[in-house]
Amino acid sequence: MEYKIIRGQNQIGGTITEIITDKARVWIDFGMELSVKDSYATDEFMIEAIKENPPDAVLFTHIHGDHIGLLYAIPEDVKIYLGPVGLKLLKNIRETLLAVEGLDDATKNKLEKEMEILKDEKRVTCYKDGESLYVNDEMGIKVTPFQVDHSVADAYMLRFEANGKCIVHTGDFRGHGRKGENLLRTVEKIATIPVNTLIIEGTMMSRSNEKEYTEEKMQEEAEKSEKGGFSLNKKIT
Repeated sequence: MEYKIIRGQNQIGGTITEIITDKARVWIDFGMELSVKDSYATDEFMIEAIKENPPDAVLFTHIHGDHIGLLYAIPEDVKIYLGPVGLKLLKNIRETLLAVEGLDDATKNKLEKEMEILKDEKRVTCYKDGESLYVNDEMGIKVTPFQVDHSVADAYMLRFEANGKCIVHTGDFRGHGRKGENLLRTVEKIATIPVNTLIIEGTMMSRSNEKEYTEEKMQEEAEKSEKGGFSLNKKIT
């Protein structure tokens, strides 16, 4: 089992990772790039790449647009995996957007294509936290999803096993959210077998001087604001 970072070594958002064995090939996430100049944009190139050489499956870590925003362009014979709550949220958002009057044809077509994909129960499989699944049966890649805390519900780390090797892809995660206290326990579950390679998202690695606040603390400060006791110009204590 090998891996390849298709996109994301030098940017935040739009990362795509490939896991490869002689029996199966999967992509992790297939999202839109964040703020990039048109001259540097590669979304269209990625869309052409997945059409020319489609993987057996695309596994989504969570439903933020920079991870799932190119869903509409995934070829119809490629299987899709994501969390069950994430699936419900995506359907709800698309249904709401499609009800908006005055959508341009391109946007409407994209949303309709996404809804068609999301409603295809033969094609879409939902994760169950801690329960393994196989891409291309037991001869392919064994994948075990582990739910983690993130700023959107139903985010997962993914553990891949094949041919005596183990690769873990963290996706986006955090320790300061409402479920952040479970992070170390989740890591312990993942590491019950030896991990050969850890692929980790690094959004905050270059921002080490920033102070983080728990969601509970932010809620407390928001409640103060409602009562007139907090200003966004004041430093949180």
